[in-house]
Amino acid sequence: MDLLRQMMANAQGGGHKQPRAEPVAPQAVRRIETWSAASIETAKLPPREFLLGDAYCKRFLSSYLATGGTGKTSLVISQALAMASGRPLTGEHVYGRYNVVLVCFEDDADELDRRVGAAMQHHKVKPEDIQERFQLAVLKREDGKLMVIDPETRQPTLGPLAASLEMLITEQKIDVLILDPLKKIHGVEENSNDHMDAVAQVLTDMASKFNIAINTPHHTNKGAGDPGNADRGRGASAFKDAARLGYTMTGMSVQDAAQFRVPEDERKWYSRVDSAKVNIVPPARGALWFRLVNVRLDNGDQVQAIEPWSPPDLMAGMGKDTATRILMEIRDGPGDGERYSNATGAKERCVSRAFELHEPGKTASDARQIVKQWIKDGVVRVGDYYSPAKRKQQQGLFVSIALTSSDEGEA
Repeated sequence: MDLLRQMMANAQGGGHKQPRAEPVAPQAVRRIETWSAASIETAKLPPREFLLGDAYCKRFLSSYLATGGTGKTSLVISQALAMASGRPLTGEHVYGRYNVVLVCFEDDADELDRRVGAAMQHHKVKPEDIQERFQLAVLKREDGKLMVIDPETRQPTLGPLAASLEMLITEQKIDVLILDPLKKIHGVEENSNDHMDAVAQVLTDMASKFNIAINTPHHTNKGAGDPGNADRGRGASAFKDAARLGYTMTGMSVQDAAQFRVPEDERKWYSRVDSAKVNIVPPARGALWFRLVNVRLDNGDQVQAIEPWSPPDLMAGMGKDTATRILMEIRDGPGDGERYSNATGAKERCVSRAFELHEPGKTASDARQIVKQWIKDGVVRVGDYYSPAKRKQQQGLFVSIALTSSDEGEA
């Protein structure tokens, strides 16, 4: 009975007292400051400080998403040299000369020297062109991480690298900080949105605090390339959402190689850069193309560098008169009430026939690509018409612009 009474007493709180939680000290209330929208004078607002094209901007985080082997490290090296020298080495506009630091987490010092040396040699950048404006650093495991997981709370917390980077920014008077690659700078869970959001917040705060541009190239998931798709990045989407300037770097596809007449065994050397998530500028109309090249160093090593590349102009050799004749042919159609088509299976209605009559040097693929651009430019449109041969409605090509008498006279 005594045992039973003791058990009942314990159940009613009469036994051993449970330890009480220590009261949490109240935190000071922080006042949230506001300002009136009516006070905004746009003419007096400071413009955004772009440094290179639309890819680097002070106070913002940018990132290139790419699979291994596409040349993203070669690209950021050439971009860094462009910003340090003030020369448009990558085909992007350079707004001035800036202090750049590239922190590499994958190559050792010798290999990084080879890659930067190859880029300087290929682009004919002399030491006096950059002076001390381009600095390099290689970090190892013992240098720590930007963020780590607290062993007790299992939550992300600042690692020793954060303070080291802030010291570096201050001492070097940095304008641009490149951390390559993203996956090596932190020790948190890559697939956790909360964890990756914390990493992104540290970097964006750092960019804002020190008025610098930060770029962190990022690996993509395995699989086929998808130009312009920001969701290709590995892990959680939080980092992609935080980067205001996002780009994909994708190897040349089989279709692009055929269109640009690049041999299949050379296709691997070409990559395209597309706007993926650009929140502060209008997305670029087309892709930027780059080509990897082999550079022989003075020590005999062959190292890759990268250079801008322009796809062949499909309109090359076509004067205004030739284009007008082709457009007139498209306007009039192949005859018997039919319309030309840009579809690959159009057979006798294929628009390539209109090119064969006036520009026989163009392939069917060339013709379709030119018409595709004309459609995008509003010169040609796709519309429905009644096909006498099929006895039903189907789609065909129509010329949207008026061909004047002077145009026809030239033709």
